[in-house]
Amino acid sequence: MSITDIAIANNTVSIIINGPIAKEISQEYKVDPRRSASFLDIFACIMQGAIPYGAQMLMVGSFTKGAVAPLQVMPLLWYQWLLGISAIISIFIPFADGLIKKHPWDWEQNKAL
Repeated sequence: MSITDIAIANNTVSIIINGPIAKEISQEYKVDPRRSASFLDIFACIMQGAIPYGAQMLMVGSFTKGAVAPLQVMPLLWYQWLLGISAIISIFIPFADGLIKKHPWDWEQNKAL
């Protein structure tokens, strides 16, 4: 996912490209598809905000009229760091387990119960 986002610098398109792969992995390992889709979106957002030629960094450069280079801003990307750390922690300590247990995924019907 992140590699696709780096290559095309558009998180929406990279989500569309990687969606079928994420769905297949989700089915194979019985990961709730809603959770899989959330992680797909989260990691696309992290990479999109961090690449120096992404829209966010280009806007920073235009707002400062070139006084600040994207590489100077990268150490200050607190949102991306905190989002990545939170996502990784939530993999090991699933906060939404109560919601998933309330509405589990029916793999045969391919929908939530």
